[in-house]
Amino acid sequence: MSKLIILSTQRTGSSALFYKFEDCMIGYEPFNSETERSEFIEIIETEYYQNRLDNPLDYIDYLFDFVNCIKIQMELIPLHVLRPILTSPYEKVMLSRNHLEQFRSLKTAQATDQWWLNEGEVKREVSIDFDLVEFRQYSEKMTDLYSFARKYVTNCTQIRHDQN
Repeated sequence: MSKLIILSTQRTGSSALFYKFEDCMIGYEPFNSETERSEFIEIIETEYYQNRLDNPLDYIDYLFDFVNCIKIQMELIPLHVLRPILTSPYEKVMLSRNHLEQFRSLKTAQATDQWWLNEGEVKREVSIDFDLVEFRQYSEKMTDLYSFARKYVTNCTQIRHDQN
């Protein structure tokens, strides 16, 4: 398998896609992950990890020595870090979702603390208050982020959540 970067934002199905390709968790959100995660213990002392925000492609190249797939949550890293990843020669898939559905899913996950349903687990139902101002801000942020990403991305297939 060639190396793959999954570009996404929260609640687009990226974790499910990542787990189809990768077992090693150092490829899972490596720019915004907790250093306490056991799989990061061996790499947090490396210069690649310590300089990941200044030299993101060196860090990506280093991680691809261990994994075949890396998941990047675009809204959680600075744009100056995202841009070289977008233009890198690696194959990429960019996942997106209707902003209203994504916002509703995010609010539901936050309210129930159910970010992922394991086999046999039942989805908790919850009523969420819809804040129009908050949604508009969220939608604008997602629109701006995806516009930026689409402007610079190369070697990429784009998939909407409803197409998965």
